[in-house]
Amino acid sequence: MTTLDRAKEALKNQRETVKEKQIEAQLSAIEISANSAISNSLVDPAMMVQTMRNVRYSSEANAAGDIMDNAVEAGARNVHVAFRLNKKNQISEIAFIDDGSGMIKEFLTYATKFGGSSNQKGSRNTFGRFGFGLPSASINQGTAYTVISRTDEQKDFWSVTVDLDTLFDENNNVILPTSEQSDLPDWIVDYIQGPKSRKDPVFPGGVEAVRTIVIWKNLDKAMKTVGPSSKRYKEYIGITYASWMQIATFVVNGDKVEPIDPLFTTPGHLHYEVDGQRVAQAQDSITFPVKDEYGTPHDVVVRFSYFPMKIWNTETPNTKGTVFPIRKNHNGIFVTRNGRFIELVKWREISWGNNARNVGVALDFPPALDEKFGVTPDKQSISFSESISDLMKTAGVVRAVNSLISQRNVEADKIKSNKVLVPNQNGDLVRPSELTIEKAMKELLQTGQKTSAEKSKEADDNLQKEIAAALASTPGLSEEQVQEAIEKVAISRPYKVVTFDGTSDDPFYRPRMIGVQAVLELNTGHPFYKDLYGQLAAEQSQVRSALELFLWILSLEEIDATGDSRVFYRQERAKWSSKLANALMLHERVFEDFKV
Repeated sequence: MTTLDRAKEALKNQRETVKEKQIEAQLSAIEISANSAISNSLVDPAMMVQTMRNVRYSSEANAAGDIMDNAVEAGARNVHVAFRLNKKNQISEIAFIDDGSGMIKEFLTYATKFGGSSNQKGSRNTFGRFGFGLPSASINQGTAYTVISRTDEQKDFWSVTVDLDTLFDENNNVILPTSEQSDLPDWIVDYIQGPKSRKDPVFPGGVEAVRTIVIWKNLDKAMKTVGPSSKRYKEYIGITYASWMQIATFVVNGDKVEPIDPLFTTPGHLHYEVDGQRVAQAQDSITFPVKDEYGTPHDVVVRFSYFPMKIWNTETPNTKGTVFPIRKNHNGIFVTRNGRFIELVKWREISWGNNARNVGVALDFPPALDEKFGVTPDKQSISFSESISDLMKTAGVVRAVNSLISQRNVEADKIKSNKVLVPNQNGDLVRPSELTIEKAMKELLQTGQKTSAEKSKEADDNLQKEIAAALASTPGLSEEQVQEAIEKVAISRPYKVVTFDGTSDDPFYRPRMIGVQAVLELNTGHPFYKDLYGQLAAEQSQVRSALELFLWILSLEEIDATGDSRVFYRQERAKWSSKLANALMLHERVFEDFKV
């Protein structure tokens, strides 16, 4: 028998063994099911419980969102998160206390069922829909939880407890817990009342105002340290329910939660101003209609904000530990459903690199569009379908974001350019390429700029335009004073590099003579600037200067040209720009396709 034959025989025997074990397992499962109370049920409750225990929540704060959703929907004006600490000063239990409508004792047991919602048939209301939030979030963070509730301050509290250790009987049936009359745990009462030194209770209205309490127990996933856990809850709640904090007050372990707008354009929200300065600039929003599954249109609103480069530097140092971490964690589309945060989406139509951190984008849609946005039952994620993506592109979302990213790149380029300046012969700080071309014209090329009537007239016309613009922006100065100042700068700096806000259809550079000064203008809207020149880091200043020098040579040849030669240069420059723009787009696709 060959080696190959022996391998085939071993594989055959292995498959037979696996088959036998699979059949045995299937027979065992059938026997267990036949002895259970759910033998004819389509759903296995035991498996359902274990599955929901592993629902994806990124943290205990995210899971708590399902509990707080229920409180807000029940009309709560106050929602508190309280911690019970053990002897090691670690969190052993977490309670969610609210003053909403409460639950009648007959409904308590039903509320612990998966799908046990008063929101019948999955109809859409404020937040919830399917009735999975309370049980799935609670068993996700621990193996037991208790719900205590009443509907009136004169009524007794009733409670129900779900404990996975006692949830199943000997036949693996899930035993539905029963409700019973209950007093509030002492530690809950102590939290509600607060220290004796307080004039008013920590929870407004005291015990009399409380309606529902959910307590997570036997915690095996939640963070145990009070400080980091409180910080996580406050940031999550502040961001998730920012739009609802005029309706309800949220408190974590005695500290009131402040609303946070990740776009930082809402007055009164946390970090709206830092060090006395506005953090972000609100931009025009975009609203477009989306039809629901029945053909009824609903408005989807996209907000934008822009963060000037100065908020990341020394001008506002306190933003580094406050605003920047939030922007870093929310670099994408901040998607809310009915004002309640769902997920940050990295939409594939936009490049969410570091440059995009200066651009805030938030999208809000109503519950009627759940199917269109692929909302999951746990309200943890959504998806942009092809039709939604097309509507967003048509509405101009991509164009708006890319325009703001370009604005950021221009601002960053100016900052980088100002950091890499060298003194010329007059002691003025100029770009290295400006100094290089000045020296080259004198020492290497051994020629001055040619003078012609055509060139002189154009230079004088441009000078007069500069003078007119300066007069308009600096009232009180005479035309002679302005002209003298401009000419003085031009003499001390005969070569100058600036930028202009063009489009991808405009030339990627253009030369101009303003009096005796030669100016090289770079188009910030062209792919040459956005994808090449503007992407170079500060430490690559020599490469940036070399690119400028390359364009200087072309520019000066065009400036010195006359007649048909000048027309030729201008026409060729337009052709180069168009071909370069198309080529750079293909270049980007090659890198994306091959993940270079």
